[in-house]
Amino acid sequence: MKAFSILSLFCLLSFSTQAAESTNQQNMLASALDEYGKVAGAWFLNQRCLYITGQELKAFEDNVANITVALGNDIGNPQMLFMIQAGAKQATQEEKYQDCNGVAKDLFEYGRAHAKNWSDQIQQLQVSQ
Repeated sequence: MKAFSILSLFCLLSFSTQAAESTNQQNMLASALDEYGKVAGAWFLNQRCLYITGQELKAFEDNVANITVALGNDIGNPQMLFMIQAGAKQATQEEKYQDCNGVAKDLFEYGRAHAKNWSDQIQQLQVSQ
């Protein structure tokens, strides 16, 4: 009877830990997908406003591609990323983003900087594996 109680307690603790880990993973995924939407939005804003060109644009697009491939592999559902891209494109067509200054430029700058940092982190992880 005592062994059963200890085993039951262990199973309950394991289940609680797994549930917490699952929730944490879901929160991390939701956050990553939200951030991906901002990066994609920055890409679409640059398509319209041409904030950067040439080598800067190539570096930004390489970063976005690196994130897209890595995130697509992690979630196992690249179609979800296409849906996020479509949502980002639609969002950047809202009135508040029509002027290529102000809010639109701030979002672009955030997305560009975030894409670089995120891509650098992905590359560091790939090298260490």
